[in-house]
Amino acid sequence: MKQAIVYLVVACCVLCAPGARADGYADADSTAQAYDRQARQLKQEARYAESEAVYREGLERLQTMPADDPRTVTVLADGLKLNLCELYLQRGMYRAAEEVLSTVTDPNSSACRRRRANVLTYLGQYDEALRIYDRLLTGRWPLKADLRWEVLANRGYLHAQTGSLLKAADDMQQAMAHIEGETRDRYLIMANRSLVLARMGQFDRALAGIDSALVYFGSRSAGGRAHDDYIITLRKRAEVLLMRGDKTSAASTFIDYAEHERRRAVDEFATMNEQQRLDYWANKRPLLSEAFATEDARPDALLDISLFRRETALLGAADSADMSRRLSLRGIDIRRQLKRDEVAVDYIRYMAVDSLWRYAALVAYPAGDPRGVEFVRLWTEDDLHAYRVGTSTLREAVCSTFADDKDAIYSDSILAAYVWSPLLPRLGGARRVYFCADGLLNMLAVEYLPLPALETVELRRLSSLSRLTRRSRGAAASGGRLLAVGGLDYDETIPDTCHTVDSHAAIDYMHQCMGRSGHYFTPLRGALREVLAIDTLLAIPVDTSTVETEGQLRLHLSDAGYRAVHLSTHGYSLAVDVPDKPAADRDEVTEDRSLLSSGIALSGANTAYRHSDWHDGVLSAREICEMNLSHLHTVVLSSCQTAIGVVSDEGPAGMLRALKKAGVGTVVATLWQVDDEATRLLMTYYYQALASQPDGSRSQALSEAMQQLRNYSVRLSYVFSPATLSAQAVLIDTGEPQPGTTVITPYNAPRYYAAFLVVDDILD
Repeated sequence: MKQAIVYLVVACCVLCAPGARADGYADADSTAQAYDRQARQLKQEARYAESEAVYREGLERLQTMPADDPRTVTVLADGLKLNLCELYLQRGMYRAAEEVLSTVTDPNSSACRRRRANVLTYLGQYDEALRIYDRLLTGRWPLKADLRWEVLANRGYLHAQTGSLLKAADDMQQAMAHIEGETRDRYLIMANRSLVLARMGQFDRALAGIDSALVYFGSRSAGGRAHDDYIITLRKRAEVLLMRGDKTSAASTFIDYAEHERRRAVDEFATMNEQQRLDYWANKRPLLSEAFATEDARPDALLDISLFRRETALLGAADSADMSRRLSLRGIDIRRQLKRDEVAVDYIRYMAVDSLWRYAALVAYPAGDPRGVEFVRLWTEDDLHAYRVGTSTLREAVCSTFADDKDAIYSDSILAAYVWSPLLPRLGGARRVYFCADGLLNMLAVEYLPLPALETVELRRLSSLSRLTRRSRGAAASGGRLLAVGGLDYDETIPDTCHTVDSHAAIDYMHQCMGRSGHYFTPLRGALREVLAIDTLLAIPVDTSTVETEGQLRLHLSDAGYRAVHLSTHGYSLAVDVPDKPAADRDEVTEDRSLLSSGIALSGANTAYRHSDWHDGVLSAREICEMNLSHLHTVVLSSCQTAIGVVSDEGPAGMLRALKKAGVGTVVATLWQVDDEATRLLMTYYYQALASQPDGSRSQALSEAMQQLRNYSVRLSYVFSPATLSAQAVLIDTGEPQPGTTVITPYNAPRYYAAFLVVDDILD
């Protein structure tokens, strides 16, 4: 519960367009500032890669420009580099920012040193950052008098980070003393000093400072909308109240804070581009989650906040009216949709007042039920993650690529009881339980854990409980076609014209993470048989595609004639979890690049990236976010690792979340690398069961398919081999059992069937 004060130096801009002919210092100055202006405008629009390209182009242009004094051009180039460093900090690319600073011609300038201290702060290298601030403040390095307050404030923050609270409070007090008049900076520092005082147990002084800041920022609000600084300071007041142990007052303040954020999102989300929405969610999500530390003080309000948090994560292609509706949903709207024998569970992960990360559940009952919404504390994150599954911890087993770990998880009845027992008393009599996961539970199929007490209960996984307000749209729509893609040749060379900006961003990110040698997709023999079988199993028209480039798939996905899509190909996820952002970043805007880590491979994926004017052959989750796929009621990802991704508080940022942002109804996706032949059989059984489902339940169809796969049997006959002087097993899958044969069920282990999740299957 700490707030950074990191002030970044910015350059001035002039009204001039890049590309003007430059002669001498004046023209060089105009050109540099014009490039800076254009780059800043792109950054404001969250077009970060384009902004970076403009800065790079400006630096190259300056190198070729004549000037009366070359040193003046060097100074201008250094200014662009410092602003490029600022862009990298905003994108969370701290190492890149450090590399840019290393190229500045005058590393001893005050501006460069202060920027370097900022970079070190984001990297967590506090000792080195403090050394720089100490030297600036003691006069060993030159520092302008009007910048002294900024350095004092930053040093105070670093002292707070390292636990030197008295030094932190003193530095921040001195910083305020160096600021003349009533200014925004003075009250920002005052609010941050209040957090330090609260950590020291001086709650009355802390609240007095916070309230003074709220009065000042409240006076700056206009048009009936609270100023951004007021909203941020309101959250800090709630943090102080939590530290004091007053959960009831803290809950009321958090509710007020969340309502301000909700109104702002309703006003602005429709005008944001997709990257701005991603950035908004990435930064607001952890701040909204702080309210969960109030626990059972106001569980109904916590459900409201959780709904809002999830909707900001999932909004993508919706129109402005639908955005406003979804952002305005409350818990009571969900409860009105629940039937008498249904319960909704919203898992939450949060840092409690004891500074331990915990999991809890918000259990919502149908409207009219006097229980309303209940808060159920579950486990600490350390206890859940450290639970032993075989030879691994649960966290290791969930994230690992070893099949033995998956078998251990989904055969462990003790783990099942550990996970579900705290909730069982609240689920009595429920026929169906809808639930949303959080944290590690996003990668754990709790619905498949073996627990007899839940055998008669339908467990339905949702991306957000808000899906219940659209349950009448859950049934598979009549009409339309299904696109089945599989049997692709990843080495095929097919011209695939590139029509989008950054069309190689996905493959570039993959190479950045794995190197070019790690980029190779092998043939999937079962995929072709899988998609060819679908046409014979369904009554609706099926278009089968065995050659599908990225460009072709983009066109097919956008074709409103398709109501469902089946993709049998390679999926990938480059990471399954990332550390939390440094605390210095909490109220800064950091670019969300996590969705670049996941995607699927298409025809030519092994070769297309070599052509700069083609699509790169892989479709990333980030690219799907830009699409409108609201006409698709179902997408089946018969691929590896499509339900996981870079994990945040809200869950994995992978293909699953991307498809939900794009507006897809129900998604079938996988938690780990799946077996080719087992998946072919499972999908065949799935479509057979789906064709016989009167209500089109994807969950029920998959459940039946999983049971059929477990029961699938073959016979082995052992024949003596002279070559090896031993008996060799020969597969016999037809005819009646014969003496000397053995019947086996090769796909009865969880590794083969438990990877597939059905998300957002809601039927009346």
